[in-house]
Amino acid sequence: MYNEKNTKPLALIVLLTVFFSYISLENYSYELTNRESTLSHITRHISEQGFFENSMLGEQTQRSPFFAWLSLFFSGGQINHFSLRLVSVISLIGIGLISFFSAKRFGGIKSSWPALVFSMTSVAAVNMSTRAEEGLLTAFFMSCAWLSWYSISRKSKRWFKAWFWGVFFTSLAASVNGPHMYLFFYLPTLFMNRPTDVRKRLVMLPHLSAVSFNVLIIIAVQYIFTNFASSRDLAFTYFSTDVTPPQRPDFPFDEGYFKASIKFAFNSLSYYLPWTFIAWTGFCEAYRLIEKTSEAGPEIFRFMRRITCVIFFTFMFYPETNAYSLLPLIYPLSVMAALHYPIYARRYGKFINKVVQVLIIFNFISLAVIATMIYPLLNQENTNYQSLHLNTALILIISGIVISILTFFKMFKRQALWYKIAFALILIYFSVDSARHMRLEEFEYSQKHTARLIEQSIKDQSQKVYNFSGLELRPELFYLKNNTQQVIDPLEPSELEDSIYVIGSESKPVRICTDSVRYKWGAISEPIHIKNKVIKVYKGDVVLIKNGETKQSNSLP
Repeated sequence: MYNEKNTKPLALIVLLTVFFSYISLENYSYELTNRESTLSHITRHISEQGFFENSMLGEQTQRSPFFAWLSLFFSGGQINHFSLRLVSVISLIGIGLISFFSAKRFGGIKSSWPALVFSMTSVAAVNMSTRAEEGLLTAFFMSCAWLSWYSISRKSKRWFKAWFWGVFFTSLAASVNGPHMYLFFYLPTLFMNRPTDVRKRLVMLPHLSAVSFNVLIIIAVQYIFTNFASSRDLAFTYFSTDVTPPQRPDFPFDEGYFKASIKFAFNSLSYYLPWTFIAWTGFCEAYRLIEKTSEAGPEIFRFMRRITCVIFFTFMFYPETNAYSLLPLIYPLSVMAALHYPIYARRYGKFINKVVQVLIIFNFISLAVIATMIYPLLNQENTNYQSLHLNTALILIISGIVISILTFFKMFKRQALWYKIAFALILIYFSVDSARHMRLEEFEYSQKHTARLIEQSIKDQSQKVYNFSGLELRPELFYLKNNTQQVIDPLEPSELEDSIYVIGSESKPVRICTDSVRYKWGAISEPIHIKNKVIKVYKGDVVLIKNGETKQSNSLP
């Protein structure tokens, strides 16, 4: 029998400091991805043009502004890739706090701290906290929806209030990530029949009234979006309808539907590592007997289990969707695992403790090997972006080695089992990510550097820049300080100025205007290589026809 030890507050502060320092370092090191750049452009446009102006590179998007508003609020109006990812980090903290207080309420303090760590340190949670995407914010809103609905309906039996807040938070999640989020809330209720049959309550007055009030709120918010925008064409929509929803798979016959389903299931389980090895207790029949006599009671376990199973198997039948779609399940899985954790620790604590010690030793050896590999890379000539990643790798290696040495002292051995697992996990993240930062061929191209070259060729940040290169270049255009517009179809002469700056391909961008002979073009930059493509910056000056003579309105540099 393993005797669990209590973790001191100072040890908790050390753990959280190390964890969030690692998250911050990762967020600072990587440039924006193409997917992140959509929300980035919306946020920048809002900060420059107004809180109700919806545009991304001159085009209206089918997005709600809530992510962008939160980003500006949390960062104090700063716009950079670190501040944009801050929304995901704060959402992760929110999920951790909700899991903490839920586990404390239903299982006491011994379950609360494990719930906090389980919800914040899994592979999926860490990966998504380093991206400016909607995943963790959606998971936070759904956690609020499930907790408020269960707590109010079970404790006070005030069903209108329970339905109202449940649907309200689900509507916020749907606003951020699409209307399919209502499936996460309503689908599990169709399978809940104990202690009360929730299906019958779906057609009762409290639920219908709560839905009606939420519909009125959505209509009012959409009215505000429409009327406060400068034009109806630039108005935000309440629901983000261009975020990819779950779709019916269309598998090739030779690939196999079942093979893809099994692959999706394994991916989903791996994303919750290492806590998958504890979360199974929520679905073990042997633990069902313990649930009946626990402080929490069997209802909370039944509620969390129903949510997890229904949503997991629903998405498993649609395995073409990304397994990250299951991020909202972090909350119920973490709470269930934490409530079962005290018994799990007593049963398997000695064995898990030995496994953790072995992992720390092997990880220490891995860090030492990686340290010998980084020295030659530091002496070679690297770009600024490559040097940034090498410095990040060096920080992770040194920190990992120092912390690994400290884990062999008694102060670490006295900590709780969940604390040791979390620290070992963070050290593994250090070694894996340090090796990832050393793959310099992946960081040879820098979006910031490309934006800087474009800026240097234009030399005027007040000039509008048109992208007619055939490439999206969304991250590059975000780092460019000029106002930019993506052009796919030719523009009318009335839509263009007399002197324009265009990012084009190796050939002159004569087709950007319907009048292809309107401008005289001159390349003002050297060829800029973007992986296997080449772009150039051109300046076009309108050609005036006067008395049969052709004149140029402005001389090219």
